[in-house]
Amino acid sequence: MVPVARASTAAAAKEAIETAESLVARRAGVIVYPEGTLTRDPGLWPMRGKTGAARLALAGGIPLIPLAHWGAERIFPRYGKLSLWPLRKRVRVVIGPALDLEGFSDRSLHPGAQMEATGMLMDDIAQLLSGLRDEPAPAERWNPGAHGQAETGRLTGDGTA
Repeated sequence: MVPVARASTAAAAKEAIETAESLVARRAGVIVYPEGTLTRDPGLWPMRGKTGAARLALAGGIPLIPLAHWGAERIFPRYGKLSLWPLRKRVRVVIGPALDLEGFSDRSLHPGAQMEATGMLMDDIAQLLSGLRDEPAPAERWNPGAHGQAETGRLTGDGTA
């Protein structure tokens, strides 16, 4: 686990990326939660992602593999108490194919490319989750920081309002 404090400095964030790169160099897996927090979307869909996972993948030529899970919210509800009863609550996980990041190789350090790759990642995660939930994913991402924007607070997959 590579913790990154929410109020961390740029140096702390850089240290977290370097630690993750070191793990990858040793062929260890690194799991990044691209939203950086629990979803605040009322329907529990993925929110707008942060660029850390895409930055790491683009900078190191590392595969970016989307993963979605559904069912854990019945065991440990968002901002709720642990619920172990009834026993044997089902949690399902699905792993998608690695994203094709070839088109970003010449601009991997550009913030726009990182945001675009992050949008692709979040779109893939939403589609995987849609399959687990057997319902369509919203066309737009929830953005908790979108105060004063659209009433829903949603953004399109690429991060624009």
